[in-house]
Amino acid sequence: HNSESCLFPIKGAAIHKNKNGSNKAIEIYKKILKKYPLDYQSKWLLNLAYMTIDEYPSGVPSDLLIPPSKFRNNTKMKPFTNKASEYGIAINKLSGASIFDDFDNDGDPDLLCSSWSIDDQLEYFENDNGKMQNRTNQALLSSLYGGLNMKQADYNNDGFLDVFIIRGAWRRDVSLGIYPNSLLRNNGDGTFTDVTIESGLYHIGASQAATWVDVNNDGFIDLFVANESIPNKPNEWKRCNLYINNSNGQFTDYAPNLGVDYIGYLKGVTASDYDNDGDMDIYITNLIGDNFFAHNLLKETGTLAFEERAKTTKTNEPEKAFPCWFFDYNNDGYDDLFVSAYDDFIGVGQTAAVAKSYMGIPFDSEIPRLYLNNRDNTFSNKTIEAKLNLPLHTMGCNYGDLNNDGYDDFYLGTGAPDFRTVVPNRLFINNNGNNFEDATFDANVGSIQKGHGVSLVDVDRDGDLDIYTVLGGAYSGDFFHNALYLNPGNKNSWIKIKLVGTTTNKSAIGSKVRIKYLTKYGSQHTVYKTVGSGSSFGANELQISAGLNDATEVLSIEVRWANGNTEYINYGSVPIKKLIVITEGISSP
Repeated sequence: HNSESCLFPIKGAAIHKNKNGSNKAIEIYKKILKKYPLDYQSKWLLNLAYMTIDEYPSGVPSDLLIPPSKFRNNTKMKPFTNKASEYGIAINKLSGASIFDDFDNDGDPDLLCSSWSIDDQLEYFENDNGKMQNRTNQALLSSLYGGLNMKQADYNNDGFLDVFIIRGAWRRDVSLGIYPNSLLRNNGDGTFTDVTIESGLYHIGASQAATWVDVNNDGFIDLFVANESIPNKPNEWKRCNLYINNSNGQFTDYAPNLGVDYIGYLKGVTASDYDNDGDMDIYITNLIGDNFFAHNLLKETGTLAFEERAKTTKTNEPEKAFPCWFFDYNNDGYDDLFVSAYDDFIGVGQTAAVAKSYMGIPFDSEIPRLYLNNRDNTFSNKTIEAKLNLPLHTMGCNYGDLNNDGYDDFYLGTGAPDFRTVVPNRLFINNNGNNFEDATFDANVGSIQKGHGVSLVDVDRDGDLDIYTVLGGAYSGDFFHNALYLNPGNKNSWIKIKLVGTTTNKSAIGSKVRIKYLTKYGSQHTVYKTVGSGSSFGANELQISAGLNDATEVLSIEVRWANGNTEYINYGSVPIKKLIVITEGISSP
């Protein structure tokens, strides 16, 4: 294994030293393609096999060649470098999740990593002045196993980030085993305590989707959990949970009372005050059927209640949906919505669809949706205009401004359990809020290993976001080393902002920030950010990382705290390229 292993197109140090397996595969795929010349999955794998023995493209028969020109981008992104091994975090396990955040409050991001296998131990690394130290045993986490996804928040407002571990995903039949989720309380002394039972969150089900969200604006973060149910097995249905924080370390499930105990094969959940009315709304994706949009009526009626609005907001598609997130991709002050698809979740046909897409051939596959907020409680489907009408079969993913130009980009982990699904993970760069450009190959981040939890974090504190991704599949043997792609950076300006809530939840999750800056040419621009961990299958640092393009001066930072108020509070001008800490109720940073 080395830093270039499995980066597509395969080249350099990624070329196999032992070529026997690839040579045998080439002969098999040649025979298959002679009989089935339109088998694009086999054509893709044949070209890939030639890459691994350093005979692509010259050695590939002309009628079977996918030209190198299909694997070129035209962006300004420079190559990232995989430094996971140097940092000591190239964990080699099956699919799982990552959280990169400051658990010990020393200013550096620490790492919590999980694997979905019930035999794989949770691993915790503390960042000690840029060196990642495995502190799993010291943190009292050595008895914790499994977990396909995780989410962080300060649920008890003590100033330290806690963790919710989500288990049981994809176990579509109770005979496969069902596992409880876990809540880990951060004790503030480098250790964690499992408080699942005493907190009231003990629940046996099947899930990989949850989000921390203060739905009643009481200053204590609540928790929504989306569960997986098969439509034709009503005796095994697991409804959604909305755990309201009782402000005493315990939670109570109010989902049935509030009308959000949805049933479906639910794979993603995200929250936002999409209508800017002062309360948080919840969006849930469904792998089998329409998605759900729980519109919060608290500010409209004075009573906490939800109304289902997926169809009226025009966001019920795609029907085969997986990860999702809200973000303001065009910086107009209203959160937009990205929903990725996962067509044919057993994996058959995904590789063929990707191959056809690169070759410019029509493909038969579900595509994601990019929904633009119309500012009238509806959204418009802008997928085609944004150039995202592609077979992006996404699992783990996340978003953030990777080139510091003031617009959020995103990184997608792709793949499926099927061993033949070896397609590159994808990076898309935001083009000034108009569309997105594929920068996967320019940035050299297109691993063909199956991509799961993604964390975008400035791990080296140089001002730009790096990419940490959990790699590996679902089946025993399909494990791989996680990757940390360090960003080479550019000359653009940036600012980091940490919000500390007082009447708002301590983590300030859901709070919105408006940054106005002046460029070197004298023009004014505005960037909008919302505090949160990002996508439904990944966990960014809660600290805001905002790119400011060629800014020379930040004119103002304004915060709309997630406490029910809709007015922005102006905290004045601040220096660029600095970390700014803003505490609610204190007039200046």
